Amino acid sequence: MLAAAACVKPGGLLVYSTCSIEACENQEQVQHFLEACPDFTVERAAVSIAPQLLSPEGYLSTLPFRDGIDGAFAACLRKRVAPS
Repeated sequence: MLAAAACVKPGGLLVYSTCSIEACENQEQVQHFLEACPDFTVERAAVSIAPQLLSPEGYLSTLPFRDGIDGAFAACLRKRVAPS
């Protein structure tokens, strides 16, 4: 994610997505990224996602046993625009 973050323009969006339901591959990776790149914030992934598939943090989170589909995760990370 760090290499991709360097390519994101201010105001741009970086999407981190996996086909995993493991916190160490998902939420923990996002948390480490946000600590390393404080100019990014989490943006709720609610534009065209069913509300039941969103975590309280605003991440897309699907679980096979709950949703009847493959497990997946996605986080939308917005790069802040520097004040002018």
